[in-house]
Amino acid sequence: MLKAGAEVHADFTLRTITGVTVHVMFSVPSVHGGRLSLITKGVEGPEGFQRRVTIFGADQKIAGVPPGRYTLEFLETGENPRLARKVIDVANIDVTVQLESQPSPAVSGRVTFSQPGVRPKSPLYAQLVHETVGVFTRVVSDDGTFSVKNLRVGSYRFRLQSSDGFQVAKLAVEGSSLQDGFFDVVQGAVITLNVIAADETGTVNGFVLNEGKAVPGVLVLLAPRKETTGHAEIIAFQTDSDGSFGWPHIGAGDYVLIAVAQLDLEYLNPVVLKPYLTGGKAIRVERHGTVKETIAVAPAAAQN
Repeated sequence: MLKAGAEVHADFTLRTITGVTVHVMFSVPSVHGGRLSLITKGVEGPEGFQRRVTIFGADQKIAGVPPGRYTLEFLETGENPRLARKVIDVANIDVTVQLESQPSPAVSGRVTFSQPGVRPKSPLYAQLVHETVGVFTRVVSDDGTFSVKNLRVGSYRFRLQSSDGFQVAKLAVEGSSLQDGFFDVVQGAVITLNVIAADETGTVNGFVLNEGKAVPGVLVLLAPRKETTGHAEIIAFQTDSDGSFGWPHIGAGDYVLIAVAQLDLEYLNPVVLKPYLTGGKAIRVERHGTVKETIAVAPAAAQN
């Protein structure tokens, strides 16, 4: 593992690679046309586009493609577009790929409230967070419904955003399985979310001090005390110039508060985080309550 501040020397030998042609055939020709993308993954994992072309109707050729593994994706234009997505391996000879399009994935749902008489006064937003693409946001209507069409295939988690502090108290997923807070959206999927929202949140704030002096620019973590593999629940804050930190709208419950000097700590890795949990400060957030704490930076021994 490369540590912060370390240097690595690497030599590369570049050679010429002859690209091949990918012949793309459609089982059902598109009436509206659309965008054909040849997608590759980089060293860090996020998807990137090796090639993107706009086509209409007929089959397509993509020339000059270097060897490798790609995802071939076709997204039709129009109000209710169809989607085709297929993983292909390209070697040193031309390859022919058959694509079969299906309706683009869609997620809809309804939000109800744990206390029917307590509802947000400001707009409530439903958000689908994709593992690499980003966030899809829709306003929750007055009857509690929302809908997101034309989604990318991948893994998502759901969250609510509201200035009134409403969060997801319970989530049920129909059309996919929910695991560790995430659910998969596959090609052609139609998924329904049943959400119970509550404003059972409080505020956490405080200061990081060492020997009475403010410690700016350190990492403060708030992690649930319960055993969890849903690491998206762990949130972080970099202290201000006066050593302060704070979060509004934290769900009621038990947490561990930790301060570390290492800003690039891989805290979403459970193996890395575990030693810190035992030495952190346990706190309880009550509904509509405020927790104020002063903590110190974890000693060097706990950071090794």
